[in-house]
Amino acid sequence: MQQLQAFSLVAVLVAVVCGCSGTGKADITYPDSQRRFSSLNSQCRVRYSAGQNEIQKSLMFNKCNNERSEFSKRQRVSGWVGKIADISTDQGADVVSVTIEAGVDGFDMKFGTVSNRISDYATDTMITQSNPLFKVLANLKEGDQVSFDAVFLPHPDGPRGIWENSLTEQGSMDEPEFNVRFTDIRPHGGSDLMITGESAHDATAVGTEITNQSNEEASDQRLEEANHFDDRGLRPSFDCGRAATLTEETICGNSKLVRVDTYTADMYSCMLKLVPESGEELKKSQRAWIKRRESCEADVGCIRESYGDIAAEYMQYKQFGKCQDAAMAKYD
Repeated sequence: MQQLQAFSLVAVLVAVVCGCSGTGKADITYPDSQRRFSSLNSQCRVRYSAGQNEIQKSLMFNKCNNERSEFSKRQRVSGWVGKIADISTDQGADVVSVTIEAGVDGFDMKFGTVSNRISDYATDTMITQSNPLFKVLANLKEGDQVSFDAVFLPHPDGPRGIWENSLTEQGSMDEPEFNVRFTDIRPHGGSDLMITGESAHDATAVGTEITNQSNEEASDQRLEEANHFDDRGLRPSFDCGRAATLTEETICGNSKLVRVDTYTADMYSCMLKLVPESGEELKKSQRAWIKRRESCEADVGCIRESYGDIAAEYMQYKQFGKCQDAAMAKYD
């Protein structure tokens, strides 16, 4: 309760300093990159609606997806502004999913984590208790204005570009919902008084007591995870008895990392078999990824994020869906 009161006090101070109203809408300044992305999607809606038949509409849908994908290669989601639309947890709050609404110049979009564990296994967007963003979200509520940083994800059905979650073409054009991996969420306007997902230990503005407790609880969570092995008898892709690096030792001591390493190894083997023409490209990519993963050393969050990165690379191939189904069979 003291933590919540302290954070609420910070929110009040931010409002007083910036002169923001309760909704803050009148005072919001959207980054240029966010306005450009909103404009791109607004134009997509206009062009799609102008289609005279289903063929023309579908061609416009494909064109829009290509434009979204190209945008994601050139621009970062950094400092974008929106409103918390939903914060959900599973039983026991093991993981948190979050959705942020962002309406710019009359066009509404949503950005959120993948909605369930099965779909999220390769992308790792849902927020666990060991993730600093867990504490941030625990002190926010639906309707709060926030700034956020995120990474777009490639769609599992490769040709569709970045991962937009609507079930229909019309929905994708009218009110798109993008699945992303959040790297930071913070109260809007609180750039000097924020807890960031990248560096929670630097959040001294909300009190060192809150920060220290957050770090201690995250450490306890990692220790608890390390005290048991995978309950399905899974083993990582390498021999833990011969773990040669700090990263490999960390994986062997963490059941969740064991599972995702097993999954990744199965995906890699499957991709080599189903996409033989890209074998050398896959091998080169895998070697480069392993080097990046090893640079994480004992940082659990960094290691987990690295697996999401290689999974995103696999998603670029059309055979990804088949390999994903085969790999997930181990977890049924």
